[in-house]
Amino acid sequence: MPNEHRAPVEWRQTAAALCLMVFFSGRVSAQEGLPHLQQITLTGAEVVDGPALFSQILSITAGPDGEMYVLDACAPRIRVFDRSGTCIITAGTDGDGPGETRLPITLALAEDGSFTVLDMRLNRMTFFGPDGSLRDTRPVPGTGSSALRSAVSSHSDGSLYAVHLDFSTFSTVISKLSSSGGEREEVMRVEEWPLKEDGSPAMFYPVAAGPAGTFAVGDGLVEYEVRIFDRQGQHLRTIEREIERTRKNEEEIEQEERFLEQGAARIVREGGRAAAPTRPEVEELKHHFYADALRFDARGRLWVLTGRGDDSRSIFDLFSPEGDFLGELTVDRRIRQYDLCGCWLAASGFTPEGVPVAVLYRIDPAPGDTPL
Repeated sequence: MPNEHRAPVEWRQTAAALCLMVFFSGRVSAQEGLPHLQQITLTGAEVVDGPALFSQILSITAGPDGEMYVLDACAPRIRVFDRSGTCIITAGTDGDGPGETRLPITLALAEDGSFTVLDMRLNRMTFFGPDGSLRDTRPVPGTGSSALRSAVSSHSDGSLYAVHLDFSTFSTVISKLSSSGGEREEVMRVEEWPLKEDGSPAMFYPVAAGPAGTFAVGDGLVEYEVRIFDRQGQHLRTIEREIERTRKNEEEIEQEERFLEQGAARIVREGGRAAAPTRPEVEELKHHFYADALRFDARGRLWVLTGRGDDSRSIFDLFSPEGDFLGELTVDRRIRQYDLCGCWLAASGFTPEGVPVAVLYRIDPAPGDTPL
C-alpha cells in the first residue's frame, strides 16, 4: 500500500543534510551564453536505511516544483522527494499484482499531480493519485507483435510515449499512450536502425518528446546523429557532430560490469530463471550518447548527455531549437539519467565511492533568455 511520509526532520539531521549539501555540491561549468546549473539538493549520499537509500535508480523524473520522482530497483519502487530532499511519497513493491512492478522504466506526471508508471517487464501501466494511492493497473494495448524497449514522457502535455520494436517490420514504433490506459496511438515509425560496430541493429533509440509536439530520435552508438521529426512523423532536420568517441578507463569498465551483473541477477530473481542470460562484453570505446541521453527543455533547446564524461564529471551538449550547436555544459558528477521540467533538472548519479544518489539542479537562464 502507498505510504506518505511527511515526518518532521530533527535538527541534527537538518544540520547533517546542510553539511552534505555543502560538501557534495557539484560545480558546473559552461561556455558563455549557456544556462547555468546550480545544485540544490543531493539525496542518498550518506544514509543507511529508509527511502533515500537507493539500490539502483532505474529512472528519474523532475516535477514542476522541483520534486524528484525516483524509480528504484528495490521496494519501495516509487519514491518522491521535495526540493529539500525530504521523501513525501513512497509506493509500489515487487510483484505482478495491482500496484506492483517488475521493471518500472519511466514515470509521467499529469497537471493534477497524479502519475503513471510504465513497466517494461509486465508491459503495463499503473496509475497513481497525487498522494501515491493506487488508482488502476492496465496492460499496454495492441503490442502483441512488438517489444517495449524504452519510453519517454512529455512535460508539455503529460503524455507517455512508448518505444517498441515491431518484429513484423523490424522498425522502431513510437506510440502515445492515453491517460486512461485504454488507447495506443502510433505517432511515428522509424524504419532505419542505427547499427553497432559489428553491423547488428541496436535494440532501442534514445528518444525525447519536444514542447511543440516534435520528437528527437538519436543514434549515438557509432555516429553522433539526432533526427528531429514533427508531430506527423515528418523529418525536419538532422543534428550531427564530427567528434571522436572516447575510451573508457578501468574504473568505468568495472562499474559497467557491475551494472550488467546487477541486471542479470535481477532477471534471475524476477523471472524465476536458474541462470542469467549471457551478457555482452563491455566495449572499450564509449558511445557518443546512451539510451536516456536526449531531453528538451522548456525553451525548446535539446540537451544531449554525452559519453565524453568520466567517473567524476558529465558533459552535456546543448543545441538551439533550430539545431545549432550552442556549446558544452559540464557537471562535476557522473550522471546516468536525467529529466528536465521548467527550471529544474533532476538527475541520478553517483558519489565518488559509487553510491547511487538523486540530485536536483536549478537551471538559471542564460544571458538574454526571457523569463519562463
